[in-house]
Amino acid sequence: MNKKKRRKFHYAVGEKIFSEDLATVPEPNPEKDKKAGIFMLVAVALALALIISTAAVQLAKKEKTLTEPAAQMAQYRSELEAAQKTNTALTEENQKLNREFNETRSLYFASLNSISPANQQILDDYQTATVMAGMTDYDGPGVRVVIQDKAGIRYDQTTTASEIVHDADIRYVVDWFKRNYVSAIAVNNERLSPMSPLLCTGPSVLVNRVYQSNPFVVEAGCDAEQILSLLEASNGINQMRSRGLRIEIEAIPDMHIAAQQDQVYVNEQVRKLGG
Repeated sequence: MNKKKRRKFHYAVGEKIFSEDLATVPEPNPEKDKKAGIFMLVAVALALALIISTAAVQLAKKEKTLTEPAAQMAQYRSELEAAQKTNTALTEENQKLNREFNETRSLYFASLNSISPANQQILDDYQTATVMAGMTDYDGPGVRVVIQDKAGIRYDQTTTASEIVHDADIRYVVDWFKRNYVSAIAVNNERLSPMSPLLCTGPSVLVNRVYQSNPFVVEAGCDAEQILSLLEASNGINQMRSRGLRIEIEAIPDMHIAAQQDQVYVNEQVRKLGG
């Protein structure tokens, strides 16, 4: 086949292929295109809705995480305030009942004294015992000792046991006062009896049946001029100061130490002693 015939043959074949390709191209369908566009819009809208919904859920969770602890804290604070009010009311009622009890007891012993003068020595001994047992108020001169933890400590693993106040430190001061025959002793306003405990319970110290925390204030009714310098120079005070504990000792010309308020506790101690 010569070149001219081959060229015509190629043209003929190409024209046939091209015409077949044109025949396979679909005709435009506006309705179908419209449906496809709507489908795409719906898909995009659903995707946006999903994104917004997910973001809203995450925000709600974050808001809940932030608000729930605050709400619980407010609830606990409200419960604490209610408990404190109840405690204050009960304490005042207990103090009132104790005053009435003490007044009635005093009237009874006064009448007993007037009836039988021979009982005077017994009554005097009883009055001395009630003072020593913390059953009566004390008003007069005294000494106040304030004991605090070492300054600047962080209360973590860097804090050593020697840098904080322990029950033994408070007991040393209390026992020192007892050896010097003071008239009354109180720790953080808790009047001590001969059987009052001083026990460490974690960061606090149990005094009678009340947990007390730093700083610890020990008050003693006594003639301050006679024992103040002796207490300042005592070995125990010097050792506590060498550990970094902060100790302040001062004379108080007019000190008031209230009587033991927990009558139930006192009666229980008397029962244990067989009284």
